[in-house]
Amino acid sequence: MTVRNPIERLPSLHLRFLYTLDEDEPDFAKAWRLQAGRARGECVPRTCRDPRFLQDAEVGRLAERVERLWEIAGPERRRFRSLALHRLLQRPPPLVARPVLRARLKREKGADSPSAP
Repeated sequence: MTVRNPIERLPSLHLRFLYTLDEDEPDFAKAWRLQAGRARGECVPRTCRDPRFLQDAEVGRLAERVERLWEIAGPERRRFRSLALHRLLQRPPPLVARPVLRARLKREKGADSPSAP
């Protein structure tokens, strides 16, 4: 599993929802403050496909989701390298994605080769 830093993820997701017309407030900070009212059905854009999209605080709760995934995966399938993750998070986002993409490409090439198990 790859987890994106919520400080980068939430504003990016906000921009995505502006693009898809699920959000109509261009200022992320203002949209953040509108969450409580929107949870009650207030100020929800007419073009929003699902008002839950506008609950940024809920979307950003990664720890709960990671914990749930670890419960499902079981101890024998968990892999976590805190130092590696820490180093990746210190880099700018484009550099963070490169090692992940390289590893994925390497796995895919290995799966296609006749010598792969």
